[in-house]
Amino acid sequence: MCVLDHVYDKKELHNAQRDVNGSRRKDFRFASAQLAAINTKVTELRVKYEAAPWDEDVVAIDLVLSLNNFIAEIAAEKTFEEMMELYGL
Repeated sequence: MCVLDHVYDKKELHNAQRDVNGSRRKDFRFASAQLAAINTKVTELRVKYEAAPWDEDVVAIDLVLSLNNFIAEIAAEKTFEEMMELYGL
């Protein structure tokens, strides 16, 4: 049984009756340090799959393109979080 099935079966695992008194939005964001760590790992994957023996594999080529897009998104989010942290938000 997967985690999603457990959530469906055990209603206490989700909050369908949200009362707006839960966690703050900022509690659900990645900190810039976490984004830096994510970026490092995703970049390692990109480096691995853009090199031989993967560099001519069609699936690996598509993966590298997707990872490049993801790296750009991470960089943008990291810049945003750094700005938010600078202003204490």
